[in-house]
Amino acid sequence: MVIEQDQKEGENTDSKQAGDGGEETKYQATSRRWAVLAVMAMGTINACLIYGTLTPIAIPLADAFELPTVIYINWTILVQVFMPVPMTFVSVWAFSSYKTDTVLRLAMTCMLIGSALRAACYFHRVYWLIAVGQITSSACNVFLNNA
Repeated sequence: MVIEQDQKEGENTDSKQAGDGGEETKYQATSRRWAVLAVMAMGTINACLIYGTLTPIAIPLADAFELPTVIYINWTILVQVFMPVPMTFVSVWAFSSYKTDTVLRLAMTCMLIGSALRAACYFHRVYWLIAVGQITSSACNVFLNNA
């Protein structure tokens, strides 16, 4: 969880250690952080529900999109499930190299692109828009969880 630090004006308490004779650093979680955590939890629950609902309906879904086999749907689900593993390393690198707000803006932009691709499937009736949109969105979940 991300926490904010209360400081006196003009004083850098990050560099003080216990034996410096300086004041202790106080940490406080704000209500905004809890709201962000709740939104991220709902996104994760939504992703888990999607994984669980695609598997039983793989055959009707393949028929609806006129796919030759259900293997495309199953591979999409497998990629979504295992996507957090490599993206965790990318997330750690991004948060250590760039500012948090920059990384989160990029992650949310990618999630928006994924959602737009999935929504475009409503008009174009192409399965690959769903697959790419789902994989793009699932790749960004790790960034939100590591924030």
